[in-house]
Amino acid sequence: MFRIISNSSFSYSIKFYLLFILVIINSCTPVIRQIERKSYPIISKNNSIRVLLDESEQLTLTFDNDLIVILKNSQIINIDKKSILKFSIVDNSIKLEVNRNKLFSDEFILAPQKDDFNIINGKKYKGNFIISRERNKLFLINSLYLEDYVKGVMLKEIPKGNNNVNNEAIKAMAVVIRTYALNKINESKILFDTFNDVRDQVYGGASYEDEQINKLVDLTKGKTLFYREELAKVFYHSTCGGKTENIENVFSSEPFPYLKSIQDGDINCKISPKFQWKESFSESLIIKRLKESNYVSGSNLSLKEINILSRFSSGRVKELEIVLLENNRLKRISIHSNKIRFVLKNFKGEILPSTNFQIEIKNGMYEFIGKGYGHGVGLCQWGAINLSRSGWNYKDILYFYFPKTEIMKAYD
Repeated sequence: MFRIISNSSFSYSIKFYLLFILVIINSCTPVIRQIERKSYPIISKNNSIRVLLDESEQLTLTFDNDLIVILKNSQIINIDKKSILKFSIVDNSIKLEVNRNKLFSDEFILAPQKDDFNIINGKKYKGNFIISRERNKLFLINSLYLEDYVKGVMLKEIPKGNNNVNNEAIKAMAVVIRTYALNKINESKILFDTFNDVRDQVYGGASYEDEQINKLVDLTKGKTLFYREELAKVFYHSTCGGKTENIENVFSSEPFPYLKSIQDGDINCKISPKFQWKESFSESLIIKRLKESNYVSGSNLSLKEINILSRFSSGRVKELEIVLLENNRLKRISIHSNKIRFVLKNFKGEILPSTNFQIEIKNGMYEFIGKGYGHGVGLCQWGAINLSRSGWNYKDILYFYFPKTEIMKAYD
């Protein structure tokens, strides 16, 4: 069914609910513990976040629950579950086709009529959806309470573990995920705050929530990392391999005193399944990857040698030199720091696990033998898990990986 709701038949409870929707959318030996402040600054008016789920020239959505659809002109439509909603761009407007009806608006807001979640294309999400456009692209955005977002990220970023052994690492991750998200919100982007993939934090929605993990997230509600009363910049990765890395050595960033290379205890992350790794490259694959990254374009190329010219104090490669022979002339290519990982993808197209590696030549193949997984900045997830299993609490874990920071509540 497709029903336009008149003002006379529109109940007070639904009006109040929709008003709420609009407000939301628009608006080892432990280290010495630092003091957790009780006061908190105002970070976000409504503590909500907008997550980009999809972008395309056309969107086709099916919901398993009844919907309320709000147009830009405040017109309100009821749509029954299992209806197919087709969105496209027509001239300077978004067209919605549903149940043989056509609606036009600059923006659509989709909210559940009764439930506190939406099931869209078979996946469960809390909050509401916004359909917006920019030029020739439609954007599907999930707008939801920040705490629910944290719960939807957790299992995508850290394993639950057995018998509560990972609980303190999970609570530490909740604080970091929340801090990262608030930083993205404060960037004040027009359409959305964060991507739902590795460009930011991997978000799976309510389908990836877990009751036990939700309780742990609730125990840290609003808790966020600060440095000198400003929101801290936070990063995390799977496995540091023994030492974390200075932020300025990986990203285009100024140095931060709490994002410096630290010794990860007695290699806390050695329990990681990705602690050690090996990737093999043929000469042709290396040349292919260099062409894909626009370092070379010729056809008469051969690989002469690969040299590690320098390393950071953490052991990660600072500068890698690849020497090619092109028409009997040497061509030297330098690749720096974390960019090495994205240039030298393996035969499956996967990036290099880390830049902490040695190179050996065996049977004509270049073997990269390394340790660690990820960029190495900030919190080491498997290191945090090992510390949790060793009896550390989540605050000490955070202060270990982010020294000189403090935990404050961003909101109640």
